[in-house]
Amino acid sequence: MAIPGGDASRFYPSAGFFLALAVFAGVVAIQLSLVRDLADAVVCAVLVLPVFDTSLFLFLRLRVLTAPLADRSAGAPTPVTLPKITFVLPSYREPFDVKTMTLDSVLAVRYPGPVEIISVDNSPDPDTADQRRWRDHVAARGVVFLHNGDPAASKPGNLDLALSRATGEFVVFVDVDSTLPADPGWLFTALRDFAAEPGLGYVQFHVVPTNGHFNQLTEGTARYLHLHNAVEVVAGQGGFAMFKGHNAIWRRTALDAIGSWREQLDGRIILAEDFVKALHAYRLGYHGRISWLATGEWIPSSLAAFTSMWQRWIYGTIQAVAKQRPSALLRSPEFGPFDKIEILRRVKFGTFVVPYLAFVAAALFPSAVLIPYLLLFAGTLLAGLVAGARVDASFGRRSRGGTPLRTHAVAAMAELYVNMIGCFTQLRYIGHRLRRRAPGASWTLTHKGTQRRLGFTDALRRNGAVYASQGALAAIAAVLLITDSTGPVVVFLRAAALLHFVAILLMPACLGRTTRAEDNHAGDATIDPRLELTDVA
Repeated sequence: MAIPGGDASRFYPSAGFFLALAVFAGVVAIQLSLVRDLADAVVCAVLVLPVFDTSLFLFLRLRVLTAPLADRSAGAPTPVTLPKITFVLPSYREPFDVKTMTLDSVLAVRYPGPVEIISVDNSPDPDTADQRRWRDHVAARGVVFLHNGDPAASKPGNLDLALSRATGEFVVFVDVDSTLPADPGWLFTALRDFAAEPGLGYVQFHVVPTNGHFNQLTEGTARYLHLHNAVEVVAGQGGFAMFKGHNAIWRRTALDAIGSWREQLDGRIILAEDFVKALHAYRLGYHGRISWLATGEWIPSSLAAFTSMWQRWIYGTIQAVAKQRPSALLRSPEFGPFDKIEILRRVKFGTFVVPYLAFVAAALFPSAVLIPYLLLFAGTLLAGLVAGARVDASFGRRSRGGTPLRTHAVAAMAELYVNMIGCFTQLRYIGHRLRRRAPGASWTLTHKGTQRRLGFTDALRRNGAVYASQGALAAIAAVLLITDSTGPVVVFLRAAALLHFVAILLMPACLGRTTRAEDNHAGDATIDPRLELTDVA
């Protein structure tokens, strides 16, 4: 296999891990020095895991500021032989213009080797005008079209059907909203790595938002999600490499080894089958890699879709780890120490549940032992804002002139909002497990079509739970701040909690009505040429 290119940049978090460990030890030591009674000791014990999680997350965010952000491949002659690559595009009732955008992106990839493209759809109404139009569109371009008639198949069933027909030595997975670079350098880099490492099962490419210009919600959350994805890439260097389910290339032999994509836990579908498949690959002796080379995807253009997306991700991640059993993961020799840390970090009880409940506790029961941890948690938010300046290159026209204040504000609010959603989703998972219930049917796939702007009544109804819970907590914190704030420590804790709840309330209040408007054209959602961030390295 002749692959053009040179050595890719590699960096590992070993030094950063020990730095995070030092921060963790320091915060715990300070907390222990503040323990006065049994209640403080219990609080300190409960916060031990979240302190480590937050310390590591803080380092990963700061690491984005200094990491070599791109795999740089030197030029090379066109290879004599290249393996056949299959592109798989699963779909379900997505708008024609979005599907066309993704297919055109795949067709535009200038890969000189043999290519096969498979479009597989499990929409229950295959004879609609839109579906017939799509079939004609792909047929005219030499694309294999498959219809999955199993109504319960969902995306995993689509992937199984596509792989049963795929003949490529390597398989690239895309979603309906993905964008791939036309220059095949990203493929050459991955194929070179596959050739050098027989145990490399997949390469996940860096995923960046391409529709941040749609509205104020996408503009702010694009900045937040771009930083989130950058942190994931940093975390994957030397540790477990997360597979996102799309914008990735797999070795076909690894796919055959891991088997069917349909995954269940206690008879219920797992919402993060991509995470489960990555874990399976590691257990079978394969490993993954994350590349800084940029590919694109859409982000939700409405707050309801943004919330649903995070609920599926968080709920599915817990399901995936539960299926593998944390104790078995910790004992498994196939996972290295950094792999295990990164896998368990993804469950995020330390990032979501405890920090959120700590803020609630700080509002109602101020305790000095909480101060070191709350400062550490606030530090991660600040690091997010600082590191976010590094990823502003993804917003083209705004990267040189400075990002508007509202974009910074939405990015910060989005982080707090996700923490709240994560807390309630994880508590919901615990409730479902105790009552043996399936995930909520309201967690639908992200809507990608155009919609009219929501009315105030609809927006209020859709976000009623957020208004009720965060409004009540903000009111309690405000009353206690006014009536019972004895000393600067109590004032600090309650004021921080109040601001936390108010910031979350601002998300639905300011952005709860946003949707994808008619003038948000799919063809305008492209990868910014500076998304590899080499110009700010």
